[in-house]
Amino acid sequence: MAFALQQVELPRPLTHQLTASLLEAAGARVKATHITRLAEHAFYATVTLQTPAGERQVDARPPAP
Repeated sequence: MAFALQQVELPRPLTHQLTASLLEAAGARVKATHITRLAEHAFYATVTLQTPAGERQVDARPPAP
């Protein structure tokens, strides 16, 4: 976010930029994000997307070690 706020241009998209492009291409938007717990410095969350096919829930847990 700091790069975006400072308007720094990088040679390739960062993860959040790629994600935004993918959502836009799919005609989806983030409707809500719900943090369900915090454990060992990792957030566990569910992201609700509004898509042309309806509302979808995406599990946003970190990968297992």
